[in-house]
Amino acid sequence: MLQDARQALQFMHSVDWVHREVNATNVLRAGSMGKLADVDYAKHVDSLKYHALLSDMSKEAPEFAACEVEVRNYLFISPSRWSLDIYFSSPFRFNPLYDTESLVWIPTWTLYYHVDQERSRPAEDHIRWFHTLFPGQSSRFGAFFGSFDYMLPPSFHRAAHEVYEMHQGLMIAYAENEQVMPPAQEPAYTEPLAQLHSIFSEFLASAVEYSRGVCLFRPMAKCQQQENPSHETQEKKKPKGG
Repeated sequence: MLQDARQALQFMHSVDWVHREVNATNVLRAGSMGKLADVDYAKHVDSLKYHALLSDMSKEAPEFAACEVEVRNYLFISPSRWSLDIYFSSPFRFNPLYDTESLVWIPTWTLYYHVDQERSRPAEDHIRWFHTLFPGQSSRFGAFFGSFDYMLPPSFHRAAHEVYEMHQGLMIAYAENEQVMPPAQEPAYTEPLAQLHSIFSEFLASAVEYSRGVCLFRPMAKCQQQENPSHETQEKKKPKGG
């Protein structure tokens, strides 16, 4: 499903559009196919208005918002350029890298929300780190700089490592993008974005392979693999204002 959603994003990005609301409720399953839904906030990157609704957008699903979108600031600028920011400050704008970050928060949330044994309770570190990462706290920015798979059940570790590598790829892409002043300038993210889609394709495929035979449980819940995937599903959402 996530691989199909990633491909949908890649197509949008190839024609200079951004989705701006990638989250778990907008990745749907139809049989064995994944679909990316809800394009209410989608905009062309050259639109003068495409950054105007950032505050409303991040409220829709804060668990999956990009870190920079949460704080509306550039977080990966090299320290050597901090002094230049005084003279070259740029309005914060949405770029396609934020769509890809929102995508990687989906498997991160999946791993931290679930356990691998029925009627079991997550370890204290597992619970603590879940509340550090979600919903949408600036403290989760630290996830880019350290491994977190050891806090999860052992059966999750191999898939979690692949997700961690996706976070690392994002960090590199952001750093490359923000070497250019202003950071949101379109040519700066074009090459890192292309590389990122390639990285995500590889690591998503590996995470799926490593997850075969692993069940996901909520407390007192049945194995998530037992759900019927034969029809399209989506959580009912409140209509957006405006």
